[in-house]
Amino acid sequence: MKVKAAVARSRNAPLILEGLDLDEPQAGEVLVRLVACGVARADLRAIAGELPMPLPFVPGTEGAGIVEKVGEGVTHLATGDSVVAGAGACGICPRCRAGSPRACVDFAALNLAGRRLDGSAPFTVEERAEDPQPHDEVEVNGFFFGQSSFATHAICRADSLVKLPVGAPLEVLAGLGGELLIGAGVITHGFRFEAEDTLVVTGADAIGLVAIMIARAHGAGTIFVAEADEARQALATEIGATVVVHDASELASAVMSMTGTGARFALDTTGTDAARQACLASLSEGGTCALVDPPASTAVDFDDQVADGAKLVISADGHADPHALIPELVALQAQGRLPLDKLVGFFPFELVNDALDALRTSRVIKPVLRFPLGSFGDLDRAKTEGAVAAVDVPTNPEPADKEREPEPVVPAAQDPLVGSR
Repeated sequence: MKVKAAVARSRNAPLILEGLDLDEPQAGEVLVRLVACGVARADLRAIAGELPMPLPFVPGTEGAGIVEKVGEGVTHLATGDSVVAGAGACGICPRCRAGSPRACVDFAALNLAGRRLDGSAPFTVEERAEDPQPHDEVEVNGFFFGQSSFATHAICRADSLVKLPVGAPLEVLAGLGGELLIGAGVITHGFRFEAEDTLVVTGADAIGLVAIMIARAHGAGTIFVAEADEARQALATEIGATVVVHDASELASAVMSMTGTGARFALDTTGTDAARQACLASLSEGGTCALVDPPASTAVDFDDQVADGAKLVISADGHADPHALIPELVALQAQGRLPLDKLVGFFPFELVNDALDALRTSRVIKPVLRFPLGSFGDLDRAKTEGAVAAVDVPTNPEPADKEREPEPVVPAAQDPLVGSR
């Protein structure tokens, strides 16, 4: 079938909107029509070559949409179902069976190779004799994080899709298959957070802010946040942070002066050595610091300022099972206890490069691409059960809760234990 996709053909260069041919779903696969897609740090890293995704490829790791067709053997999903897409996993290795699909032993092969295990690619270039710039490559790599959802349609592994209730706000929930799941999973599964626990967060990005929301929803005691941006400081306070400091260097003294013993948990989303050390220095005896990215350096200083028994772990998503956690998050969002709309800024799909730049420069916490009605031939969601799609196409991002005008307006597998005292 004919689709429109944003294609990365060279490193650190703008994506190119192209017409591609998309393969039919094979056994165990599902064709999804995208309603929205979050823009994530993984997209930036792959385009820059920091993730080993072969060129040319279609990025996109946080798709949400409607099932259009299911492949042979798929029984738990049907045409018309609303879904969010996550990374691919084999489902049978010990890690998958233990409920940690993001730690799947075949993660790289399923999410970073660009092809099915049989070597076939999902996308091919449309054959157009009049094309003034013909491409040498006939095939275009896909299945990036199991989906490649910077496209009007995507082929996904059925077991990487999580079904949502009919009418769920897909545009707001799109990130639940990616970065937003990380922030939630660290709290619920990595830390196994309990009421009155104390939390430290360095970096009020999408992951950090969702972690604050989930910690507050689980009855957190005191939440300390280090963030330099004043607008994000205010947002962190609004959603539940107790104490906000400007710099990570101020954290330990603030935590110790208020608690006397330190925090039980700390989460660093920045990846900097200074933030990591500040988190460690803020922990209580036996406390845990989680990193969402590997350390910037291999040197970890468990000095005299770090409490006995403190642990440092790399927790890509808290080892949470998306099929178990995402429905819980959707329920919290419906109850108003997970205000994801405060994080997102919408971009029409055609402005995908602007959305990437907004994330790269931290202008928008969670950019989300919209795929508007009727833009690409048969792309008509108005008659699709359960679809929640944008009708207008703003030229700049708007907050999710802003009332829309009737016409266009201007308005971010290794052993998790990397250190212990």
